[in-house]
Amino acid sequence: MKRNKFFSPALMLEGIKQTRVVGICFAIISVLASCGYPLLRLISYASMDYDTLKAQPYFTIDIATFSMPIFLIQYIMPIVMIFLLFNFMNIRKASDFYHSIPLSKTCVYLTYTVTALIWSIVTVVVSTLLSFTIYALSLKTVINIEFIWPTIISSIILAMLVASIALLAKGLSGTIFTNIIITLIIMFLPRVIILLYTTAINTSVKITDVSFMSLTDIYNNIIFAPFIYNNSFLIEKTAPILNASTQWYSLILAIIYFVIGFFIHKFRKSESAGKSAAYKGVQPVVRILIGSIPLLLISFSLACGLKVYTEFWLIGILVSLLAYFLYELITTKSAKKLLISIPFYLIAILANAIFIIACVSERNFILNDIPEPSEISSVSISYNNDYLNTVYINDNYYKYKTENIKFDDKELIKCMQSSLVETVEKVKEDNFSKFYSENYIYYDVIFYCSSGRDIKRRVYVNVGKSNENNDLLFDSYIHKNKEYENAIYSLPTDKELKSINITAPNIDFSKDELNELWKIYKEEFNSASNEDKNMLSYRDNDIYNNYNIDNTTSIVTIGYVGMNSFSQHYLIDAKITPKTYNKYLDKTMSKLIKDNIVDTVKKNESSAEYFRLDFSDLKNKDNYFTLEYYNDNVGDEDLMMNPSVDGTLKRYNVNYTDSGIDKKYISDLRKISNIIINAISEDVDVEKDNLIQCSLSTNVNLEYSYDGDRISGYSMNSQSQTVYVNITDEQYDEINRILSKCSNHTNYVEPEN
Repeated sequence: MKRNKFFSPALMLEGIKQTRVVGICFAIISVLASCGYPLLRLISYASMDYDTLKAQPYFTIDIATFSMPIFLIQYIMPIVMIFLLFNFMNIRKASDFYHSIPLSKTCVYLTYTVTALIWSIVTVVVSTLLSFTIYALSLKTVINIEFIWPTIISSIILAMLVASIALLAKGLSGTIFTNIIITLIIMFLPRVIILLYTTAINTSVKITDVSFMSLTDIYNNIIFAPFIYNNSFLIEKTAPILNASTQWYSLILAIIYFVIGFFIHKFRKSESAGKSAAYKGVQPVVRILIGSIPLLLISFSLACGLKVYTEFWLIGILVSLLAYFLYELITTKSAKKLLISIPFYLIAILANAIFIIACVSERNFILNDIPEPSEISSVSISYNNDYLNTVYINDNYYKYKTENIKFDDKELIKCMQSSLVETVEKVKEDNFSKFYSENYIYYDVIFYCSSGRDIKRRVYVNVGKSNENNDLLFDSYIHKNKEYENAIYSLPTDKELKSINITAPNIDFSKDELNELWKIYKEEFNSASNEDKNMLSYRDNDIYNNYNIDNTTSIVTIGYVGMNSFSQHYLIDAKITPKTYNKYLDKTMSKLIKDNIVDTVKKNESSAEYFRLDFSDLKNKDNYFTLEYYNDNVGDEDLMMNPSVDGTLKRYNVNYTDSGIDKKYISDLRKISNIIINAISEDVDVEKDNLIQCSLSTNVNLEYSYDGDRISGYSMNSQSQTVYVNITDEQYDEINRILSKCSNHTNYVEPEN
């Protein structure tokens, strides 16, 4: 009878029919897992009222949030499908039947594999497109459309790799128990060994990450990549599942497993069904691997240079022996074979000894592998420390823009090489305390050698040390690179930007207004000096000397550098960016006036039980104070605090730190709030003196709690509004006189006429 040699559509349809219930269930679970969170966001934001919605921050969806639910399903779905479709290989009668039908083994192997992958592909595509659509429809949500197809491709490659591993395991064994065990071993054990090996070396060496040694790169395997991204200190791969190297490596590995599984399947005998091992040698190899796993933890600790206590030794060896012999007994059910397997346990011990020797040898090689300056053509530096960080620790635009820049300055290369020598010496001496001084900063450096070899090391550099041949500091070497200069003194491009927002409480700017502000800001930023650009990017620590950071106004940019999501704050400064500031003030105050903010604040101030005023002089950060008081209609006098003022007016050389002002001064203190309220106007100009930012807070609902008839506590529901006003010198003087009259401060100096 003629056999179909390669593919059978009829068998594929039969396979789909056999697995339709499980396939549909997995598809539903995948859609729910991937769409549940974005759907909740969509519903939640759609149900918010206008004021609540505009107060919500923009949320940037990263690749992990978007793709992880889709990925997780593909760790299980292909295995279940392969096990169901090839279940006949575990049952002797079913196996004999498939050997007798007019379809070749090749045809069955290929057809059922395609059937399993069809279910995965459909599930991935539907889940990805639905999830992205819901995210895109959600308000206040930013997502990169470039995630879609790489996520689909990576998910399909993951399904192919997992399916190939399951096929290989099915061919090597003939029971469901051994199918699962071998599948897990092939999926995880090789990479676990590599991970323990690289971690042991990294821990003992301290200055490198050997997981980036070509094929041993842990990120190459797409099974591991989603779980350990952002783990390495040398190269922060925020989206390894989308990397071409990860996709190609995993695809090639899937093909290799698939081909091996094909030949194992082709030459597998029907009578292997129901047996723990389909081929001679599989049983002892699996048994030895299982016995080696607990011993690996001991070997890992020794390779790291850690002390291993006797109890840990005993537990590790006991668990290893138990796993080794229990697997043999469960799979063979033969005491005789159990006894025969005892001597082979020594192989597990030998394998762990080799692991330790390899780690120690690699450590010694790394510490002695120091290129000469003449061998180094360039270096790249990753700033995983505070060097490029800003006041806002999550700002990371400039980090991503500079991490791949190559520096070829000879003095910088010499500096980094000598610093590497010094770092290695301290590692060998086990004396790292020197590097914790304030002059040392670590940089994760890649040395590019003329021979084509790349050496990746963590280098501690004395940034305050001058080079012996010239007076340039380390920072000067970095800034000599024009590409670096252009990167750190530029704004995100239109292509990189996905959204722009303003840190203005209770003020909602339209997209057109934000774009207008950003256009003006770009012109002023680009014309500013590099020192001012550092200030505007919050990179200059002197910003603390010039501003109360909590009171600054910023433009917040969100977007992507490649596949890496970033956020970056930019200061709107009255002196450096006056046009932007004026435009911002005009729009802010016109919106507040239009919304009857003056009448509202006046009403709240006069009728509310509680009032707080936060006063900040935007031209002089040392002029600020917080005023807090309760109006006369407050209930329990013993419960309520006296009026208080806290702050300083350097303009008058006065510090106010009184928390117990007499209540008889409430009417005087209210004059201060009235001065501010009456000064509110649309006519606000950064060029004028005494530009004040004020946060006015009032409670509209003071609720008391009672213990019997006695008031035991209270809670407030406050309303707050930030306004900008220009007050006159006379108004400034009047505010100071009132504060001086009411508080018991010292060191008061009358203002000069």
